[in-house]
Amino acid sequence: MEEIRTQADEERAARQPGTRIFGFVLDEYHVSPGAPADRVRSAINEFIDQNLRPEDLAIVIRPLDNVAVIEFTRDRAMLHGAVDAFTGRRGDLTPQTRFGSSTSAVPRQQWPPPAGRS
Repeated sequence: MEEIRTQADEERAARQPGTRIFGFVLDEYHVSPGAPADRVRSAINEFIDQNLRPEDLAIVIRPLDNVAVIEFTRDRAMLHGAVDAFTGRRGDLTPQTRFGSSTSAVPRQQWPPPAGRS
C-alpha cells in the first residue's frame, strides 16, 4: 500500500478499486465518562482490528475537530490512538478548546438555557 502524505495521495487512495472508507464519529457530548466511554472505545477498537482491511481508509473525528486538518489514514496505530484518547463528557459543556470557548452560546453556569432558548 502506498503511504498517504498529502491530500492528493488521500484522494488517489480513496479511488482505488476495493478501497472502503470509514468514519468514526466520537461524540463526547452524548457519551458519559467511565464505563459508557470504555464500551465505545472497545467497540471501535475491535471493529478496527477485526474489520478493516489493509486497503481501507478510516478517520476518527470528534464534533469540534478542525476540519482543515482531518485526514484519512491506513495507519491502525494512529486510529487506535485517537480512539483510546476518547473520554465521554455527557453533561459537561465546559469548553476545552479556544474554539469551544468562543462558540459557547450559553455560559456553563446558565445550563440548561432558560425556557424558550435552546
